[in-house]
Amino acid sequence: MSTRQRSVIAYLVGAGIAGSFFTPVLRQRITTVLTSARREIFGLAIRRTGDVAVIAASDPATPGDLWVVPLDGRAAERRLTRVNQTVLDQVLVSAPERFTYQGADGWPVEGWVMRPAEFHDGVRYPAVLQIHGGPHGAYGEAFFHEFQLLAAEGFAVVYTNPRGANRT
Repeated sequence: MSTRQRSVIAYLVGAGIAGSFFTPVLRQRITTVLTSARREIFGLAIRRTGDVAVIAASDPATPGDLWVVPLDGRAAERRLTRVNQTVLDQVLVSAPERFTYQGADGWPVEGWVMRPAEFHDGVRYPAVLQIHGGPHGAYGEAFFHEFQLLAAEGFAVVYTNPRGANRT
């Protein structure tokens, strides 16, 4: 983005399954990471002055909120909204546990397991294997309401990012 006051290059990067927001310092050949959490960034707007951005982001415990991100990298991001807080205060949210395993072709495959919301050690629970379609979709560090509903109903939920079928 270029303005009369300042020229800014900023970009979103999907690092594995998490989104991050970066800005490079071209003269120094370094990149500054502007966001701190593992989450999915699904929206971005940069103020005309080029000094601040607003991101829309979700993580496994938060359906989505807005954050202010200073583009100079000197200050931490600041949360603007808590849109779903009233509802989240009334429900149990299951935190996914990330794991990796070696796929058939030797590549690492990422996966998560969500325990039932009222999980107790030593108790057996039914499990749902959630499979996404297509080689271009991917699960990640986002809130999945359908998985939370299953966990709230007493199911364990397992989901992974298997390698795509479109290899030649």
